[in-house]
Amino acid sequence: MAESRPTTDREESPDTHTLRERVEEFESKLKGMVERHWKGATKHGKRDLAPMFHFLLRSGDEHVIGVQLGDVSAKNAVADFVRRYGKSHDAIAVAHISEAWIAAARPGDGGFDDFKGTPPSEREDRREILFANVETPYGCHMHVWDIDRTGKRAKLAKYFKGEDIRSRFFGAIEKLN
Repeated sequence: MAESRPTTDREESPDTHTLRERVEEFESKLKGMVERHWKGATKHGKRDLAPMFHFLLRSGDEHVIGVQLGDVSAKNAVADFVRRYGKSHDAIAVAHISEAWIAAARPGDGGFDDFKGTPPSEREDRREILFANVETPYGCHMHVWDIDRTGKRAKLAKYFKGEDIRSRFFGAIEKLN
């Protein structure tokens, strides 16, 4: 098991890139990587992209792990695994990539663990998306593509990037102060 150590912005890799530069490069390549994964998954009629976590390790290695998500208990178990994996492998960035149904929250819906509303998958006003939540020592971002399933083949539509988000799956990366 790799030993996790405090992260500093000045830390350099053998190729003299600072930690910030390495994380920024990982995130800048993420959009193209996600779009290639989607294209590969849907090329031969497959309807979905399997959920996965893409880790960037301090060593420069990248690990991609496919997962299966289910109910809240299963999601929490995966979240715990992701946090332990990221820390034990000295990850400096992690991206959670998955498809999802989303809908605007309504008053009284609750949060991640105490959700009381109608699941987005059962709502008329839902949207289907492909997302990549990215956690780095510098913050958390969400990359979102709408999924358009009209026509013969599903395709990615409008793209959006959000800042300062939260997710049950975050906590694998040590934050910088």
